[in-house]
This record gives sequence, C-alpha cells and structure tokens, in this order.
Amino acid sequence: MSNAKLTFANLGALIGANKVPAPVVFNCANARKAVAYSAPMQIIKPHFNEERREIQVLGDDGNIRVCKVDRLPELEDGRMLWKKLQKALKSTDEFRFMTAGGNDTNRWFFDIEKAE
Repeated sequence: MSNAKLTFANLGALIGANKVPAPVVFNCANARKAVAYSAPMQIIKPHFNEERREIQVLGDDGNIRVCKVDRLPELEDGRMLWKKLQKALKSTDEFRFMTAGGNDTNRWFFDIEKAE
C-alpha cells in the first residue's frame, strides 16, 4: 500500500481488491510499539462521554476501556468504531480490544476485532 492517507472511501476499494491495510493507529506517545490485544471478551456496554470526548466500553471482564476520540486520525474513524461497538453489543461473539504505543489493554483501546 502506498503512503496515501487511508480513508473510508479507499478502504472499501482496498477490501474489494483483497488487500488488507495496516490498522489506523491514533496518536500516542510511543507509536512504534506493536499493537497489543486484550483477552477475548464480550462487549457489555459502550458509552460516549461527550464532556471528555471519549468512548468508554465495559467488557465482561469488568474493566472499562477508553478510546480518546480526538486522538483518532479522523472523526469518521470514531463513527466507524462506534458502529462496530454497537454491532458487537448485539453479537454473542467475543472480541479483542486493540491498543497502541504500549498502552494497557485493560484500560485503553483504539479498535476492536472479532476473536478467532
């Protein structure tokens, strides 16, 4: 993939071409650290805190994980994440929270993925 900015529009084109883009990572102190994954769990309750501009998610392990929306590359990334969380809430599948920059997977996240 080129160094072109990943957007929702070209993401669809990449998926259609069976190319898997690198994850879009939010701004963090140590962006060179590998993406870390939480243990698989079910999503219990997502909540958007308007005052703090963060998505807070309760997992079935009892931890509340936080995504700072202003650290995501684009507002649309936050909207896509919220839609993903709403789908996960309705699902019986387990998901993993993804963190970047060496952040604690029990406290922070920037994305989720279905556990294999």
